[in-house]
Amino acid sequence: MKNYLLASFIMILFCSSHIRPQNIEWFTYGTGLNTTSSSVVVVGDSFYVGGIFVLAGGILTNHIAMWDGNSWNTLGSGTDGEVNAIVVMGNDIYAAGSFSQAGGVSVSNIAKWDGASWSPLGQGLNDVVLCLAVSGTDLYAGGFFTQAGGDYAYRIARWDGISWH
Repeated sequence: MKNYLLASFIMILFCSSHIRPQNIEWFTYGTGLNTTSSSVVVVGDSFYVGGIFVLAGGILTNHIAMWDGNSWNTLGSGTDGEVNAIVVMGNDIYAAGSFSQAGGVSVSNIAKWDGASWSPLGQGLNDVVLCLAVSGTDLYAGGFFTQAGGDYAYRIARWDGISWH
């Protein structure tokens, strides 16, 4: 029995060492972020990251930043609070969390980045947003909020590009 167990153990070690990918590497992105990230979305060779951090690669980015494949970039002046979720719809980046300003524009916990500037999504959401999802041209948000665009929305809402539902 001991020989059988030993042979099985050796076979498992041999096989697992030969079926594992051999060239997996973790990459660093400049000097990284000064504290926690909570969301990442990849767009081509770039990615956007949101969270509590205010510095990305030593650059003041205020809770949201973009890695372009070589360096960190700001999205305007970022947000004045935590970004919990980021999604891409078309050419636009949507960020949500707990903030009232995005790039100096008044927003309510959710905003759209068009590549040049931030804009609000109507009256926004009245409390923290934890997650976002996209289906077609609709944006879904979930979180602690009870109002979307001034109407009752019990912790889930849909933005159709014009108004909240």
